[in-house]
Amino acid sequence: METAAIDPQEQDDVNPLRFDAPPAGPHVHHVRRHLPPMLIEDPRVLAAIRVIEAGFPDEPTLAGLAAQTRLSPFHFHRLFADVMGETVNGYVRRIRMDTAAILLLASPLAAQDVAAAVGYGSLAAFNHAFRRQFGLPPTRYRELARAAVIDITPDDLQRARRVRVETQLPLSLVGARFHGSYDQAEDYWLRFAALLHNHGIEPDGLAAYALIRDNPEITPNGLIRYFCMVADPGIPDPLPAPLERFAVQPGRYACLRHDGPYAGIFPVYFAISPVWLNKHGERFGMAPAMERYEAPPWRNVGGEQSVTVMIKLL
Repeated sequence: METAAIDPQEQDDVNPLRFDAPPAGPHVHHVRRHLPPMLIEDPRVLAAIRVIEAGFPDEPTLAGLAAQTRLSPFHFHRLFADVMGETVNGYVRRIRMDTAAILLLASPLAAQDVAAAVGYGSLAAFNHAFRRQFGLPPTRYRELARAAVIDITPDDLQRARRVRVETQLPLSLVGARFHGSYDQAEDYWLRFAALLHNHGIEPDGLAAYALIRDNPEITPNGLIRYFCMVADPGIPDPLPAPLERFAVQPGRYACLRHDGPYAGIFPVYFAISPVWLNKHGERFGMAPAMERYEAPPWRNVGGEQSVTVMIKLL
């Protein structure tokens, strides 16, 4: 028996980067202690999250994560929950299911293939985990989520005509992850620029990128990850928390430039996926999307941003 329905939900007219509740997000209440901090500054928790992401979709062991922090599993479990507001297993399960929801919403993959992509060898186990998170079986979720959030307009079709495919070379970046919502993105850039200044780095001459892992139509506010990054200026290891290293995957990317307030960025993503992808028979890869800033974003807060959205193709 289904326990949830997905109804179309309009974005805030005043704040188009924020949904009161994600229209294709979890429709089952999940208890958590608190939201994660905007910026994770505990190096042990940050290192554990990086291991989880690097090994995705495999589920790491609590003992393995604890060992690298030189804490007992009990003390590491408590530390992680205290900082992130959820357990290690809860965190892993949530990002697996959010990734599955993105694939169900925006890709043609069958449920069995989605299950494999997020680390489930059994379709039955995946169905159970997905229903536990979203309140619906995956196939029914796909049907209702697409009906709720995919409404292609003539403006979307016109915008999609400007999408171009670029080849991206390998790129080393240094950055910091923030938790919150997309309407805070420019605040993140200000804080990130200040962080670099505090470490003696002048960011204005460095290429700036954002790494995007979450869809705000799926992931609730406060849990959305936004990564501010710049070209690696040669900071020696070990990097001080909250700074991290990132490697951009080389390959083909569908790209669309936006010149205007950051509040207008969501239609740019939509023009690439699903509009352009479906028209050209392309599929997106599992790599995070990126935003490539053509001018320092911290210099244009509240004004005109020049940013190219990049989605990796298979």
